[in-house]
Amino acid sequence: MKYVAFLVALLIQLFCLLSQVRADPSNTLVVDKQGRVYFGDVLHNVVWKIEDGKLTPFLKDTHSHRVVLDEQGNLYGEHLEYVPSNESWRFYMWKATPAGEKSYVVPPSPGFPLGLLQDKDGNRYEWHGDSNKKDDSRIVKRLPDGTLMTIAGKGWGWADGKGEQAKFSSIGGMAWGADGALYLTDGDAIRKVTLDGTVTTIVRGIAELQPGLKARALNVIALGNSGGTLLGLTVDAQANIYAANFGGNAVIKFAADGKALSIIKSESGWSPSGVAVSGSDLYVLEFQDRAFGSEAKGPRVRKVSTDGNAVTLGTVGEKTNAAASTSEAVTTNFSAGLKWGIAIVVLAAIAVSGWRVWWLIRPLKQSMI
Repeated sequence: MKYVAFLVALLIQLFCLLSQVRADPSNTLVVDKQGRVYFGDVLHNVVWKIEDGKLTPFLKDTHSHRVVLDEQGNLYGEHLEYVPSNESWRFYMWKATPAGEKSYVVPPSPGFPLGLLQDKDGNRYEWHGDSNKKDDSRIVKRLPDGTLMTIAGKGWGWADGKGEQAKFSSIGGMAWGADGALYLTDGDAIRKVTLDGTVTTIVRGIAELQPGLKARALNVIALGNSGGTLLGLTVDAQANIYAANFGGNAVIKFAADGKALSIIKSESGWSPSGVAVSGSDLYVLEFQDRAFGSEAKGPRVRKVSTDGNAVTLGTVGEKTNAAASTSEAVTTNFSAGLKWGIAIVVLAAIAVSGWRVWWLIRPLKQSMI
């Protein structure tokens, strides 16, 4: 019996190893009119800026999954933090000028961040849902006075339609289209929501939107906590849609009718979480694969030109960046190697323990025959 307990303990250790902080990476990056790139980094609680080839911290002590720009070049984002004293969450929404002057849009408040997507009348759009309970999922509009109005969705699942006839599951990303509609990644689908509440599915369930073999295997081992979802997306002026398939290690470009036009694969060990288009160039925010990645290295931003040429603009934690240090680069290699070593030892121990359990119960099986 002690071997069974030991085996269970090892499985718990492996689960904890695979369920670390990679669960919900930042899923947006933006490029302003001057070519400056901004993105959130929830691993290090920094909003970064890339300007003139240099990666530098723009806002420190800021836990932002999403950032957006307004027409004047001001950056908006959210900060989310856990309060141990009362075991609750609180957030605030901020605005930062290009010079880095930060102010509150919404002061520190209990709960979770509001939507960042805003129309010309000051209404904000956000997803309300719970991926754990899976009991309700809807797109709502928050009026300037705080009143909430459901645009579409009720319950949990998948269905096109208008208003409460529509159903959603877990929303990974939201973006405006040039047509004034909201575009969403929803499970393994890309969907469109007009502001009158009409929901249509552009593409769903095809191979390009599925997680890769490694992500599927990790999902099985880590009980669904390790990759395989669509995250950020963007829509260009020609109505082409770019979606980050984090579990599939690729950005997929779709035409407005849902036809897959191209696949931009990430390098081994990296997965895309957010995308932006500026001019004819695609910008991709990437994190390391969710299991066995280093906390010191990443995220990074790559720029992909129309001919497929890709260049890395900046990687957090690399000594080649202005913000990185040699010690961080050493920690990166050591941390990743240590995780792989621990995983191999744990898996070997599980195999040995399983063999011993089988060896112990084999006589019982034979006596029952």
